[in-house]
Amino acid sequence: MMIRAGDLDRRITIQAATETQTASGFPAKTWADVATVWCRRLDVGARERFEAGQDLAERVAKFTIRWRPGVTTKQRLVEPDGTIWGIDGLAEIGRRVGIEITASIQPDEGL
Repeated sequence: MMIRAGDLDRRITIQAATETQTASGFPAKTWADVATVWCRRLDVGARERFEAGQDLAERVAKFTIRWRPGVTTKQRLVEPDGTIWGIDGLAEIGRRVGIEITASIQPDEGL
């Protein structure tokens, strides 16, 4: 299996959470860029769930990137327009050819 360069038509930034300290010494979670990569995004739908008395709608997409070590579900994806996607799952494509990333976004997180 091969990933054609022409199929990777979008840029995304992979970010990882880091913990820093505020000026007053309290811990604060921030996000640091890990890599900016080319990808293909395939919107696979939306889902709704009921939680804590609220209806929550999520968009779901699959991102395909070339293989890169270290991508985890604790990271997130950020599109150039600021849309933030939480990584829900990872699947290796071929033998370290690529990674298929299943991600979701909440409507209030950058739509």
